[in-house]
Amino acid sequence: MKISTAVFATCLCFFTSKSPAVTPMDTPIKDGGLTEIECVYDLDEKKLFAKMDMTADKGVYHYTVYVPADYSTNPQKQYPCLFIFSPNGNAQLGAVKDYVAKNQWIAVMLKESKNGPMAPSCANFLAAHDDAVKRLRIKEGSKVVTGLSGGARVASHMAGARPGFAGMILQGAGFNYYGNGEYVTVSLKQNKSLRVFVLFGDTDSNIKESKWLEDRLPNFTKLKIVTFKGGHDWAPAESMEQALTWVMEKVVENETATKPKITQVPLDATRPARTWTATTGAVFQGSLLRSEGDFVYLK
Repeated sequence: MKISTAVFATCLCFFTSKSPAVTPMDTPIKDGGLTEIECVYDLDEKKLFAKMDMTADKGVYHYTVYVPADYSTNPQKQYPCLFIFSPNGNAQLGAVKDYVAKNQWIAVMLKESKNGPMAPSCANFLAAHDDAVKRLRIKEGSKVVTGLSGGARVASHMAGARPGFAGMILQGAGFNYYGNGEYVTVSLKQNKSLRVFVLFGDTDSNIKESKWLEDRLPNFTKLKIVTFKGGHDWAPAESMEQALTWVMEKVVENETATKPKITQVPLDATRPARTWTATTGAVFQGSLLRSEGDFVYLK
């Protein structure tokens, strides 16, 4: 049967409209506010799944992103990023709202990830992460995951599924676990530099996991457990600030260590000017003030 061009075009339009509507990469992101993003997970990662002992469902997923107020006015700047998992889905900024605004963080809040089957929760993270690192100026090595309860367990797993994470902040729960109750710590083996900060309300029934965490995590794990006044709930702002500061401590130390140390000394106009050749081949003039070991101070 012959199909007319007009009918074919109509059919093509119909099927195209049914395909996944991924948010275009050039979609404006609201400075200092929230933007909804739609993304797709469609990768074949059998090796990753084997290593991480996980599965992920292909499909369309969503996340809400917060970017700092100066994001569009500083196009060269990169920012640390917090990925948030909720046990009920539709994760929110909650208690970290003021912290991310003040300290200029990006925050990625997962929509579909929630208590229940792991496959869609894992895929929501993978889709959101891979989209976010392309779409946003996220500083590699300065990414952190956090979640409450079942969200914490998924977060503990996902921190090792992609590189560049500094640590995890688990709230109201420990790691994901196998059927025999043993923790799944493969993320820590994938990234041995991950820091683990765990927050429990002092009346949380899961606080018993404090001892399990101390006993069952690999010996190389940098672990800190803190309690706050409350039950099985999201940690308050001051506890989250403490946790984020501690998790990023090593990152900040490394950044400080790589910054060149500049020492200022008074100029001595009585010393003659000389021509100097730098190790890179650049030639410049200056008056030698004094030398101290490997450092030469010039006018």
